[in-house]
Amino acid sequence: MPVITNHRTNGEIETIFNHHVTDAVGRIINHDLSDCSQADELARILGVFKYPGRVLGSTAEGDIVQLHPDLKKHFSYVSEHYRRIGLAHSRDIIWNDDFQIMKDFPDHQISVFFFGEKAHRARPDERWYKTTKFANSKNEFIRYCRLLGLPTPETFCYNGKREIADLDEYHYPLYLKLAVSASGQGVVKCKDSNVLAAELFKLDENAPFQLQAEVDAGAFINVQYEVIGDRLRRGVITRQILNGNEHAGNIYPTSYDPRKFTDVIAADMFRRGMKGVFAFDLAVTKGGEYLFIECNPRYNGATYPTKIAQKLGINRWAAKNFKTGRHSFADIDLGEVEYDRDRASGAIVLNWGCVDDGKLGVLLAGTPEEQHLLEERLLIILN
Repeated sequence: MPVITNHRTNGEIETIFNHHVTDAVGRIINHDLSDCSQADELARILGVFKYPGRVLGSTAEGDIVQLHPDLKKHFSYVSEHYRRIGLAHSRDIIWNDDFQIMKDFPDHQISVFFFGEKAHRARPDERWYKTTKFANSKNEFIRYCRLLGLPTPETFCYNGKREIADLDEYHYPLYLKLAVSASGQGVVKCKDSNVLAAELFKLDENAPFQLQAEVDAGAFINVQYEVIGDRLRRGVITRQILNGNEHAGNIYPTSYDPRKFTDVIAADMFRRGMKGVFAFDLAVTKGGEYLFIECNPRYNGATYPTKIAQKLGINRWAAKNFKTGRHSFADIDLGEVEYDRDRASGAIVLNWGCVDDGKLGVLLAGTPEEQHLLEERLLIILN
């Protein structure tokens, strides 16, 4: 079935970063990040309305892809880059990321970053919508794990700060996390009760949040799943790269495999009506215990490089976010750093729309040693 893809990512912001994405062969793809009416301006300030461009490398001929018109000026560069490295993609682009356009393609499957309110209005699916909305709440997800008997860190869930009485009853340090957030936004480490009191003061009275014990973790991992047709399929497991609380990239492969736990909750979400791509973030303690942290009921930072790597047959990679002093692709020449299929190593531009803001997402293919050398050379090119 053809696909229409819209991966807008400015919509989960009352929910903070709602990435609309629908991606598959012959689908119409809209990877917009906006799913709430008040999200658009914040998305513009943060620049995340440019992020949906990262879905392009995952698409195929026959897909229809919705992108924000501001990305059009960079399209020829990334398209030529993909041609040189042998990465096929859709060239059927609609330079308008309004979800309502999906209504014009009733015969196309949809691919969205996040199946939120706007996507649901365009393509109603009550079971999918309810499942993503419920799993997108960190509080609901922790309760869900407890119901299924799955391990989590010590976590206290609240519907508002009025429910807290004595701040000295907790063990510190701990993390205050908004119940709905993404990419490390809305997460603050509190070393003592004074810091927690100051952070609670900033919260709206009825904002749901959780207090979660710090985990003595040896690693944090992401475990992906995807519903294709009427079947649930396992995806890859990657190790997360973190910059403080913020997601900064992923590394594949990893030796960790918690799927005897994650398969349980993935199957239950599938029964509830989950569709598309979704994933779980887990902490791995230094003792080897797996602890569930949150669910990403949507495409996530690991999904886009995974899709490209699978298309090109790359079995070792790291995907990272870079800052650059160059704000135009006219000033960026990857040269010999660019991915070479014969060597099966090199750099692939992943998140290209944000170059205006001095940011770039790049997949580094090759052995860990090759990745290290590629990163060193890439930093010189970008700065």
